[in-house]
Amino acid sequence: YTSSLSVSQAGGAQSVTIYVMFSPTAAQSYNGNIPVGGAGAATIQVPVVASGINTVPSAVTGVASDLTNHSATLSGSISAIGCSSITGYGIEISSISGFADGTGMKVPASNISGTASFSSALDGLVQGATYYFKAYATNNGGTGYGVEQAFVVPAIGQGLFLYPVPAIRGQEVRVTMDNIAPGNYSLQFFNSVGQLTYQWNMNIQVDFINQTVPIPESLQPGTYHVVLVNHLGKIVTKSILIM
Repeated sequence: YTSSLSVSQAGGAQSVTIYVMFSPTAAQSYNGNIPVGGAGAATIQVPVVASGINTVPSAVTGVASDLTNHSATLSGSISAIGCSSITGYGIEISSISGFADGTGMKVPASNISGTASFSSALDGLVQGATYYFKAYATNNGGTGYGVEQAFVVPAIGQGLFLYPVPAIRGQEVRVTMDNIAPGNYSLQFFNSVGQLTYQWNMNIQVDFINQTVPIPESLQPGTYHVVLVNHLGKIVTKSILIM
């Protein structure tokens, strides 16, 4: 396409179809004239009327991966950017099946690849729960959403678990236990000679524990007996190696 066009005339009657491309700069109505002349005839004005639109992007919802009992990675992609540049993209998530576009919690992404794929990492999910999610992408015309998908967060195991093992001083371990009553609990760390060297207190509002516990750098390396207690006394004991 060019801003002007010349058509050669070999003589006699001529009929040529001319194609016009419309490139609006705003979502509004436009009108104007295209001058047509030549062969000694007077120039005529051909009226043109059009409307500009600003379409939103097209997003495609991907899959849930890297599932743990508290986290997941959700993917998506952009199949068409629409009529303006992308200004944001990511995953919208909800605990409600069939949730309306824009009513979930947005988890922005910033890792789009050359194939227009991206992902959002989530943490703090509820073990055993079902979540619903959609990919989204935004330009200055609005936000487009993908089709809703769902995933289930793996449930925590029975009994007391601490991981990773070995635990590293100055970092965190995740502590899980199912089927408990809400209330105040303590995690007590006893060294190899039976001394209580560290205690972490927890106020649990649900019927399970699924949280991280910091390991102080001041703890000496070695094997520790970790005891979960509440106001009634000892509940369970677990051993863990701390490096």
